[in-house]
Amino acid sequence: MASIREKLAALKANIPTAEVVVKGVGTVKLIGLTAGARDQWEQFIYNSRGTGQSVKNVRASLVCRCIAGEDGGRAYTDSVADMEEISALPAKVVDQLYKVAQKLSGLGADDIDELEKA
Repeated sequence: MASIREKLAALKANIPTAEVVVKGVGTVKLIGLTAGARDQWEQFIYNSRGTGQSVKNVRASLVCRCIAGEDGGRAYTDSVADMEEISALPAKVVDQLYKVAQKLSGLGADDIDELEKA
């Protein structure tokens, strides 16, 4: 019989994914955040807010962390350049990907609002 630790460790293989059809691009695979990656993203939002300015690139920063490349790993990094590349896309496309990334990562609108205000 597997221990609780072994059962929890097995969940690593079950990070949720989804494929989103983006007009003019085709299928984009998104991967939900792990607990650690979500903490890093939340810290990014928290730190951005701490500068006294409005939080910049909330959607792009999450989408960057969730788009999968051909090899199954991340297609983009956490770099400012990658976030700006995503934020320069049409809002409709980023919103489409963002909504799916939110769901895959267990984030609701209330979670995001709380992070931006905290």
